[in-house]
Amino acid sequence: MSKRSPNDIDRLVGARLRSLRTVQDRTLAELGTELGISHQQLQKYETGANRMSSGRPRRCWASASRNSLIRRRRKP
Repeated sequence: MSKRSPNDIDRLVGARLRSLRTVQDRTLAELGTELGISHQQLQKYETGANRMSSGRPRRCWASASRNSLIRRRRKP
């Protein structure tokens, strides 16, 4: 059984992930550590070079949302 190659949806999800990460001014290493993956793997997800499992985007969005709320509360 061969693995499926990334498609347009995978690239779109990766682009959204990158957008959320950069809006929050976070590095690949910071988010990768929080998600329990390497910064190299996160970069592959963002560029669409690798596919994410169905649960991974949910964890990424949850992490991004949580950090977004924390950052908003800290602003004066």
